[in-house]
Amino acid sequence: MIAFTNHALDHMLTGVLDAGITKKIVRLGGMSKDERIAQFSLENLELVVGKSGLHATFKKDFAILKEKEKDIERFMHEYLRRDVTSNDVMGFIRGQYPEHAEHISAPPVWIQRLFELVKEEEEGWTVAGASKKSAITDTSIYAFWLEGRDISFLQFPFYPPEQQLQVPLQHVEDVPTESFNRYQALQELDDTADISDEPVEYDEPWESPDAWNVKAIEQGSPAVASIIPTTSENELTPPHPTVDLSVDQTPQTNVEALLESVGVLNTPVVPLSNRAIEDLLEEGAAWEMSASERQAIHQSWSKQILMQRTQAHEDDLVGLQDRYREAQDAFNNGKDEVRLTILLKY
Repeated sequence: MIAFTNHALDHMLTGVLDAGITKKIVRLGGMSKDERIAQFSLENLELVVGKSGLHATFKKDFAILKEKEKDIERFMHEYLRRDVTSNDVMGFIRGQYPEHAEHISAPPVWIQRLFELVKEEEEGWTVAGASKKSAITDTSIYAFWLEGRDISFLQFPFYPPEQQLQVPLQHVEDVPTESFNRYQALQELDDTADISDEPVEYDEPWESPDAWNVKAIEQGSPAVASIIPTTSENELTPPHPTVDLSVDQTPQTNVEALLESVGVLNTPVVPLSNRAIEDLLEEGAAWEMSASERQAIHQSWSKQILMQRTQAHEDDLVGLQDRYREAQDAFNNGKDEVRLTILLKY
């Protein structure tokens, strides 16, 4: 039965069902608005055949076609991507600049230790407000090198707050001290006594030099021993705070502490050069590049990667299109077989 409009076709098929002529109906054409007739559409009957397990080959062709469509989606996403990740650069320079790649992957021992500490501290952190793709912090060794984290570490050392200057004070018995005569003041007083003719009056008798017999004192005369205060040797020798000079008590900066922990004696020099890009591409010692040089060579590598990506994608696109057309032809052939089976059945 053929009609000029979908509505007219549905009306005629409804009459066939109402008259009980047959239910072996397959409706072709646009979607039907009549629920009774919609169940007889070729599209719905194809789904029934698929659910019944018939034509497994057709279902396999359909799955292959969907996979090729996903390949195209991934291809277009990659083709339109203009960013360059750390993995992109490392994969590129391993093939094009292996010396640079090896030097970045195997940094000096103190940089490796610093990288491990920083990665341990920052791994798992996300950037608030960033997209899901860029929210995860890049903790790769390449990002560490590109950001110049090793250079910043050397440029801005600081004293950790927990490190305090603690100088132990202790009294050392055997520390030599300057000896002195306890009666030296009396001797000096006797030698510098006023020899003027006028007698000197003193408020107290013991203030007069004549009251002291220096010789008797030096000979330990009992006559004066009673008026001389007795003190122990420790009381006459005051305790002297001392510092153990065998131990360096100077607090260490974070730079000094890290270098000492890995056995590096001399602080590395901060690179400040500004060489041409041609020289940087020939020089493999990447960790000796300054911050500006690292940014410059990264830009050069990124441009090369984008150019290489475009050329490679153009070649890949041709092959991808061919594979998709093959999958589409196989799917259409299978679909035709299913429809033929439906038409023969009904």
